[in-house]
Amino acid sequence: MAEGFAASVTFPEGGLPVWADLDVGPEGLRIRLRDGREAHLRYDDMDVDAAGLDAEVVVCRSRSEGYAVQCSVPGFAQALGSHGHPSIAEHLGAVDQKVREHRRRRRAGVGVAALLVLGCGILFWYTPDILAATATSLPLSVDEQIGDSTMDDLEEQLGPRMDDPTIQAFLDRTIARLEPHASERAFRFRIHAVDSDEVNAFALPGGQMVVMRGLLAEAGDPEEVAGVLAHEMAHVTERHGIRSAAHGAGRWLALTILIGDDSALLGLAGEAASYANGSAYSRESESEADAEGVRLMAASGLDPRALARFFERLKQRSGSELTGMANWLSSHPEHDERIAHVNEVAARVPAAPRQPLQVDWAAVQAAARR
Repeated sequence: MAEGFAASVTFPEGGLPVWADLDVGPEGLRIRLRDGREAHLRYDDMDVDAAGLDAEVVVCRSRSEGYAVQCSVPGFAQALGSHGHPSIAEHLGAVDQKVREHRRRRRAGVGVAALLVLGCGILFWYTPDILAATATSLPLSVDEQIGDSTMDDLEEQLGPRMDDPTIQAFLDRTIARLEPHASERAFRFRIHAVDSDEVNAFALPGGQMVVMRGLLAEAGDPEEVAGVLAHEMAHVTERHGIRSAAHGAGRWLALTILIGDDSALLGLAGEAASYANGSAYSRESESEADAEGVRLMAASGLDPRALARFFERLKQRSGSELTGMANWLSSHPEHDERIAHVNEVAARVPAAPRQPLQVDWAAVQAAARR
């Protein structure tokens, strides 16, 4: 009994396919074109192949006359094979292998595409982390550019600069003492005091540094101030600012920077501004800056325990009486750990011969407490 299927026929002379009805019989295909013509394609004159985007079309081609019958109706291949013609069985075996290979490649392609989509999603999600991990490969000039831009943004928030020559001379002398021993000599450290009661100091990427008048008034001696400044300089030389700003960047900003748009780097300035509050760095970065600050003090001939003394001084004060960095330090649960860490590093770090800072400390504090 013949089985019927809908199909299309193309002819060797070209032109559009012609619709036809097929009957699959014991000897081959009976082809009835919709215009009334008929043809017979015998199995022993037939090559069978698969085509289509999904290899879903079975193609039966006449070797002698060159026309081809295409049928995508389910069950057509099984109907061809049901009559047991040996050459057709061989062809259908090859077709089946081709379909399986096609589907395997398609599944693999879908899997690769899914992995690419997932990978792109993960990459986009973690772009700030990737940028932070690669931030230290950026030129040092980027730090200075970001730091200077950030300082411009902060000027109005910080309050007026102090133009007292006694305070500025002390700060400049302290930085000049520490700077030759910095781990990275390419940065230009520029420091000024701000007329604010906050017990605070910070450094921005590239070397811009600010000391609040309240810190100068609170410190017990000039080397405690030097210890704080050495700690802040370490944030600069260790590039904690640029790394933390990159980590805090939005995903689109981070992606823009990673694909090479240098103009987007200034977008990190907003993140860098958070370091003015004294609590934006991670615990790991603070620990690194403490240790590097201690080394810097010792190499400069200054008391490497001075930073711990300053921390102890803040510890004696009530947090409610302090603002800015001091309030955070005095109430931070790892405060005692930091003091112990500073003293531990100070006990083992190589030190130059002691040369205390030559400064009229009473005059500096009088100017700071006015």
